[in-house]
Amino acid sequence: MNDLSGYEDVYIEKIDYKGAFIGSLPGDTPLLDELGINFDTIKQESKVIVEVFTKKSITFNCKTADCAGPLLFYLMYSIFLMGNGKVHFGYIYFLSLISNLFIYFLLNVLGEKSINIFETFSGLGYSQLPVTIFSLTNLVFKYFSVHVRLVIGTLFAIWSSVTGTSIFVKFLELDKLYIIIGYPLFLIYFCYSSLCFKFLIGSLMSKCLIFLFISSFIFNK
Repeated sequence: MNDLSGYEDVYIEKIDYKGAFIGSLPGDTPLLDELGINFDTIKQESKVIVEVFTKKSITFNCKTADCAGPLLFYLMYSIFLMGNGKVHFGYIYFLSLISNLFIYFLLNVLGEKSINIFETFSGLGYSQLPVTIFSLTNLVFKYFSVHVRLVIGTLFAIWSSVTGTSIFVKFLELDKLYIIIGYPLFLIYFCYSSLCFKFLIGSLMSKCLIFLFISSFIFNK
């Protein structure tokens, strides 16, 4: 039998237990980097929800922002809704798809500068953070009356719409169209807030979407 006693230290030093479980090799690029997920970027861009009230000019830039942050916020929003006893993955997917396509179309029609679908998704996703916070705090607010929660949800929807409007107005240089951009954004985020209330899902969500599409024809004339 071969004597391998002299090579024990060599093999022990090369054992990579992490690589054995996830299949990575020494020198490989970290998985998060390969997926384009940078938590420092997400943390930095998330500050935009505070900058809209504390600074004259926000630092958020759709060109440098990522899509990992918005996906994370939508996932957290869905999980918090489940904590409220409401499973609405279909509604969330439908609303996010329709709203992104609509805002992408609207922004490219209104402005001389163009914006792509990923930049639109990034701006809308980071603006979703206040509504995501509301879905979490609603775990406490659910002990209040429905009318109180409706007012609180509306305030968070306004917060999100102000954030999103500031992002797109700065990026596309559309200062004179602040209200035109902010109105449909408020309807979108109000729909997200209304998902926290059972009785509001069917009526308010459908009405908001109808108003959203009517607005698109009015603004584009």
